[in-house]
Amino acid sequence: MNMDLYRPCPCGSGKKFKFCCKEKQREQSPGPALLLLSGSDELPQWSEVSDEFRNAVLGGDPVESLHPLRAGMKLMNNGKYKDAVPFFKKAHKTAPFVYSALNNQSLCLMAIGKLDEAIAAQQQAFKDSPLPNPFGMANLAALLLMAGNDEDAESALDVALFMKPTHGDACLKICESLARFKRHQAILDYADRCAFGDYPGISFFTGIAAANLGNTERALEDLRRVSPRHPKWDMAWRYLKHLKQNMHPHTVMGDWPYLMSYEICAYGSMADEMTKAIGWGSRSIAVKLCEALLNETEATRDTARELLQFLKHPDCINLLLAIVKGSLGTEHLRKTALFQLQQRGEIKRNQSVNMLIDGKRIDVCTAGTTVNPDLRYGPPLPAKLEKRYAIASERAMGHQPDWNKLGPEFQAIAQAAPNYYPARYNYAASLLNRGRIEEAEPIMRKILDEAPDYLFAPATLLQIYIRQNRNEDARELIRKIHPPEVAHPMAFVAWMIAQAMFYSQQGDLKAATECIDTAHSIDPDHPYVKKLRAARNTLM
Repeated sequence: MNMDLYRPCPCGSGKKFKFCCKEKQREQSPGPALLLLSGSDELPQWSEVSDEFRNAVLGGDPVESLHPLRAGMKLMNNGKYKDAVPFFKKAHKTAPFVYSALNNQSLCLMAIGKLDEAIAAQQQAFKDSPLPNPFGMANLAALLLMAGNDEDAESALDVALFMKPTHGDACLKICESLARFKRHQAILDYADRCAFGDYPGISFFTGIAAANLGNTERALEDLRRVSPRHPKWDMAWRYLKHLKQNMHPHTVMGDWPYLMSYEICAYGSMADEMTKAIGWGSRSIAVKLCEALLNETEATRDTARELLQFLKHPDCINLLLAIVKGSLGTEHLRKTALFQLQQRGEIKRNQSVNMLIDGKRIDVCTAGTTVNPDLRYGPPLPAKLEKRYAIASERAMGHQPDWNKLGPEFQAIAQAAPNYYPARYNYAASLLNRGRIEEAEPIMRKILDEAPDYLFAPATLLQIYIRQNRNEDARELIRKIHPPEVAHPMAFVAWMIAQAMFYSQQGDLKAATECIDTAHSIDPDHPYVKKLRAARNTLM
């Protein structure tokens, strides 16, 4: 593989690649297996190592490091990642050049959600050991991908491919990292030239790579070689069955996945990060996670559907389009993806989209609404009146507003600016909050006639109808309101909440759920949206 020798080495040393990890690839005695992969249970004695190798290492006692290394491995294999970390730290302290300890420490830290510490531990392994560490470099590629550093992740993977694999697990790890990037041909090329091509598990990755490239003959041959004792055997057996029957994969992107969602990242914590909107959704790994969740079960598809709104990486557009145009999952999932595409401007208003609806493919003409938080309703107010209105509005949205004082204030502003219908709306809202429904309703109706795109008015009218059990009036109102091209998110959420309340009262849980989820996709922290979702989950 051709490498740019003068680019920064992805191991994090700060040196150029030529003077860092390339130097570690020099021909030398490979050393004992304990330096090459932490997974081996048969580790040779230190006395078996050549004098040439002894002089190459940095010092320490590798034999003494075996005990904590094996103890950590045992805990790690039992899923006790947090408990394993101190043992790997001890093993590394005893023999710093034994990079297996830091390789595994990094894996454990990643498993418990400490991504930054995992990257730091893996980079420390390159600093402390003079030996080529292709396993660690491939692992670093996966960690950098999770951290949202795709370019450096690709660079690290290229360096790992450049290194001569020192053990079967290193070859397997590189194939796994290539799978994360869907580099199908690279998996086949690497495994075919690798001295450990027959190592357990590698045929799983080459089999799926061949299937994705349309080479069914090789896919069948390689997947048959996956041992029933291998963790991936169930998936290999299922793919074999489909390939024998010439079936195509029923997945969102139409390909054969390599990894399950829990192998891509610890998605429980990742979902928490995305919902906090602190950057996870802007990473390509978030798109890969959602894709994996969509391919698994109805339960994981529900999780993915809720995460779609947080995806910001460009790759998410292709995923959303595949959901809309595909047949995977429910009609609700496809409508959610369609809404997200509309909000991102990828599908325009009145654009025709071919979708699977009620088991049939039909052309759907979209009439969606784009939300714009900067949208201002009504004509501009004079500066003094604008300030007065802003203060009154802020108090109206506060805790326990005093409507007896706010009502006359909004009324005065409305009288001073008769065309400014938001002031009239808030005055009508104050009447409702003081129990004067008969006075409020005609004001709301007039606003609706003047400004049909001002969704606050129909939302409030609908709640009046619900309160008075005026079901026919409510249905007629819903039929009358056509989604505006652009709406303020607060107004749109209010309209969705009002409809959800009506449909719930009528026992139409499907329609109510769609309204609740649409509102949630716009404002997941809205207290009433949370309340409706909790009530919906109790009923379902």
